[in-house]
Formats: sequence, C-alpha cells, structure tokens
Amino acid sequence: MVINNNLAAMASSENLSASQSRLSRSLARISSGSKLPFDDAAGLSVGTKMDAQIHRINGARSNVSNATSFVQTQDGYLKKIGKALDRMSELSILAQDATKSDADRTLYDKEFSELKSYIATNVDKEFNGVSLFSSSPLTVTIDSEGGSFAMLGINVAQAPYAVVSNPAAKATMKLSELGIAGGNIIGIGASPVAISVNDTLQDVFDRIKTADPNITAILNETTGLVTLTNANGTPVALTQTGTDFLQKTKLAASGALTVAAGGYATSTANVGASGIGIGTVAAAQASLTAVKLALTQLGSDRATLGAYQARLGYSAEQLAISKENLTAASSHIQDVDIADESTEYARANIKVQSGTAMLAQANQLPQQVLRLLQ
Repeated sequence: MVINNNLAAMASSENLSASQSRLSRSLARISSGSKLPFDDAAGLSVGTKMDAQIHRINGARSNVSNATSFVQTQDGYLKKIGKALDRMSELSILAQDATKSDADRTLYDKEFSELKSYIATNVDKEFNGVSLFSSSPLTVTIDSEGGSFAMLGINVAQAPYAVVSNPAAKATMKLSELGIAGGNIIGIGASPVAISVNDTLQDVFDRIKTADPNITAILNETTGLVTLTNANGTPVALTQTGTDFLQKTKLAASGALTVAAGGYATSTANVGASGIGIGTVAAAQASLTAVKLALTQLGSDRATLGAYQARLGYSAEQLAISKENLTAASSHIQDVDIADESTEYARANIKVQSGTAMLAQANQLPQQVLRLLQ
C-alpha cells in the first residue's frame, strides 16, 4: 500500500480518457453526419474529388437547362414566323385570282406588308442579352469535364427569310436552284444521265459528275452559262432529250449549257427595290416563290432545333444519373451510418460514466493509509 503513486487511479484515468475520446468522436460524427478526416484519410481525398465533380455537374445541368430554354424560345418565335409565312403564301394565291382587280390586290398587299414587317421585327430578338437569331454558333457545355457541342446559328436576317422581310430585298433564286422538269442527257458515261422531275441544275451537275468523274461542270451564276469539260479541259460534246428539259435549258454542241429564254426568268422573283408584294399578279407569283423558299428553310430550321432539344434532353438525363451515382458513392465514403454510430455513442457514454465512478473509487484508496497511521 503506497501513497506516492495511485496506480489504480492512474489506470482508471487512462481508461476514462480513452472512453471520453471515443464519446467525443461519436458526438462529432453524429452531429456532422460525416466521418472524421482521420477515420479514412484516403477516402476523404476521393470523396473531396467526387464532391467537386458533383458541383461541376450541377453547373453543367444549369447550362443545359438554359440552352434548352434558349432553343425553345427560338422555336417559339419560328413557329409564329411560320404562321405569318403561311398566311403570306395564302395571300399570294388569293392575289392571283383572275376575278380580282389590282385595286383588290392592293388591299391584300396591306396585310401582306404588315406580315413582312412582323417577320422583320424578330431579327433583333434576344435571350438574356444573347441574340436568338445570329449566324454565330452557340457552344453548350454539357458535362462535368467541360465537354461541349455547338448549336448552329439560325439567322433570320439572311436569305431566304430576309427576302420576305427586308423591304429593300429582291426575291431571287440561284441558278443552281432552278427546278428542272425532267429529261435525259446523252454522251456521258455508259448510259444517259436521267434527270428526275423537280431536280435542280445542281442535281444535274452532281449526276453528271457521278456518271463521269473526269467531267468538270463550271456554273456562272451571273451569266447563267455552264461549261462542261473533260480531264484535258476540252469541251464535252453532248446531246439531250426530253421536251420538259428543253423548256428550261438548251445544250450547245460545245458542251455549254445555258438557260433558255424565259426559263430562268420565270423561276426568278425579281420584283424591284420595294421588295416583294402582291399588288400585281406577276408580283404575287414572284412573292409566292420567295415565301415558299422561306417556308422550306423554316421547316429545316425547326427540325434542327428539335434535334438540339432532343440532344439537350439526353444530356440532362445523363447528368442527373451521373449526379445520383456520384452522390451515392461519395455518401458511402464520407457519411456516417447513424444507426451504428448511435450504438457506439451509447457504449462510449456508459463507459465514460462507469469510468468516472471507478476513478472516484480509486481516489479513495490512499485514504485507507490513514487508518494504519491512527
């Protein structure tokens, strides 16, 4: 029995200190819901990177959502432009009624002009300061690593939209876009080059090139002259058949293809400096051609926007799945199982209370020495 060192109290104190440390750690885990850094140092590193990736995914989801809203807004405007073009095409047909006078057509032209003006007002529309109808592509970031894809711009300030909206524009058609009614060209390749109904001249040239890759077709949009030459640069002598084809074109023996008189003119909608209108039958016919081209372009543009919406929708779904899986993985590494930790807390709490009581008892042991000294 000694009085200088109370070994029992020292042991009880050490045990109590360990129990208090476990209790403190358990309280920290339960109160934070997370494991402590020294519980799994490597896991903390992995979890930190996962958390950062989850935050980047949140940013990408916001980008995709905004891009989707942008595209939907574009499509909304184009839908209304389409309704205006539909009505303009209807007015163009009504103005060609032989039972109406030019005075009647002038009345139709008033509504036609207002619809032109409406289409023109959409040119400068913006989405959060970004032009809705610019020729510049819009690059959208769609994943946590900065991956992106470009949505091509839709510019309603350019042809064929501008032809029906710009008061100073002329409704013109490229020579290469001239429609051909049908026919055959003989003298190229092993068999005649067949021209389908509604082929354009460019389609014809493409067919010629397919039939004989050595032939070069040079189209002069200004003069309407097409020169066909072989690999040596020599003009190709050709013949052609097909009455409908003859109505639109003529083929010289030298291989020069030119537009027949009246053919290209009737397929062109030049109506003067005042832009398209339906004040006369001729103007209405020309305007109808321009409006139909704009409607064709609008259909293509809306299909493009629909494809972008589908792409963005898939990207949004993928980001949601990635976030869910990464969150689950991060939780497994960093989060505390509260049920298990509550059990540990109760055990540590009991041991602290028990240790405190035993330390008090151990501190009473040296007092027994006093009985020996009495």
